[in-house]
Amino acid sequence: MPLPRLLAACALAAAVLLFPDGAAAAGRIALVIGNGAYADGRDLRNPPNDAADLGATLGAAGFQVDIRQDLTRQQMLTALQDFEDKAAGAEAAIVFFAGHGFEYGGTNWLVPVDAKVKRESRIADETIPLDRVRQALEPARGLKLVILDACRDNPFRAGLGTLTRATTARGLARVETSGREAIAYAARDKTTAEDGTGRNSPFTTALIRHIATPGLDVRFLFGAVGDEVRVATAGRQEPFLYQSFGRDPVHIVPPAPVAPPPVVAAPAPVAAPVPAMSTERSDFEFAERVGTIGAWQAFVDLYKEGYLVRLAQERIETLKAKQTVAALPGGGAEAKPPAVPAATPAPAAGGASPELTEIKREVRRELQRLACAPGPVEGEWTSAATEALARFGRAAKMRVAVADIDAGLLEQMRRYDDNLCKPKPVCGPGEKLKGETCVALETVCPKGTRRTTSGRCEATKTAGAPGTSKTKPDAALPSTATSAAKPKRDRTAEYYKCVEWATREGVTGNCRNILIEP
Repeated sequence: MPLPRLLAACALAAAVLLFPDGAAAAGRIALVIGNGAYADGRDLRNPPNDAADLGATLGAAGFQVDIRQDLTRQQMLTALQDFEDKAAGAEAAIVFFAGHGFEYGGTNWLVPVDAKVKRESRIADETIPLDRVRQALEPARGLKLVILDACRDNPFRAGLGTLTRATTARGLARVETSGREAIAYAARDKTTAEDGTGRNSPFTTALIRHIATPGLDVRFLFGAVGDEVRVATAGRQEPFLYQSFGRDPVHIVPPAPVAPPPVVAAPAPVAAPVPAMSTERSDFEFAERVGTIGAWQAFVDLYKEGYLVRLAQERIETLKAKQTVAALPGGGAEAKPPAVPAATPAPAAGGASPELTEIKREVRRELQRLACAPGPVEGEWTSAATEALARFGRAAKMRVAVADIDAGLLEQMRRYDDNLCKPKPVCGPGEKLKGETCVALETVCPKGTRRTTSGRCEATKTAGAPGTSKTKPDAALPSTATSAAKPKRDRTAEYYKCVEWATREGVTGNCRNILIEP
């Protein structure tokens, strides 16, 4: 038996042993789909593994799990219909999908293994809309969670890009949620997720590590997952959670029950029970147990203010400083300690760490290279540097502030070509842009004429333009002076001949002079 299916079978067996009467698992159900065996050479290696491993984790945590792999469109619809029937009254219902997914015309589509979309009109016939998955979760009374490790790039993008109607984009489109519904993307909207080089994708690897933590709020869970994915992909991939929960915590796995303290028989009256720990304090301890920036930020977003919130903000600053050290050349855990203990460096201006000061220096050096800031690299961060950073943001079409400066921003700046912020000159009438300089447009003289130093065209002795004169070399061209032997000029006929000639030769001739010259 292949390893993914062996793991899936073990997960189901563990759920039966742990919950023989089905009461504990019935309230929490999950449909886990991994599509990898796509046609036309679009295979993905990891989704079947992702489904098997995540299904095993949820099964061990008490979920009733249905693991499906490499489904056709009809098989996916059948699985969703079966799951929708089971979801009625569930306290937690989860659908996980790993495989190809894309956004087209503002709608998100999940791709079965038998899809071969060749034209726009067949998208709805061969793929599954995300709204159908959300519909299968509606009967649940509690948490309704969709997890999509399906933001790989659109496999049909090349073919659909030639159509004249709705356009395709990278990744998935953003969604709106309500009530106790949440939708998690492996990569935020309009970006793509990586399949990974190991057994599982970076997103599913982090998800498996945290999803079964008892009592962990969903927001803290995906905050921790997001931190790990950003580190694993060097900032290339950023997961995102769409949710509209209120203030109350929402758990995938309920908190572990706390055993009551033993009652000791004594003649003295029994002491009053210790008051239960507050929800805020409990969530603080969960965030501390997870220990990531995302978990602490979720706590701050949930409780807004107070003593514990200030402590959480301090934890965030400490973790950011550690990430900055790891991102610097030679930084991180592999850096060797100096042979002689070094003196503690003095804090930088404004209380910033030495590592952050070094990153800001490198950022200013990049701003100079990109022609966003002519100022010096050394010294304190000034208002001029802040304006230069904003100038870079406008040129790069991204929102960036001083608070966003970190190793990830520095890496993004290094990907841009030189002189990104340098404005291109605007040429005036009669000029054109040549390189980075405006130059005057050259006048193309008609056949049989020459260009004078003043830029005008004058007839030569053998001028062949219609209506040109052999006796008036200084007249504006094309000239129509006639021979002295002609007693009378037909100016109108000469004008139309000049226009016809100029059109045929593809040049600009001043034929109006024929009508106004003496």
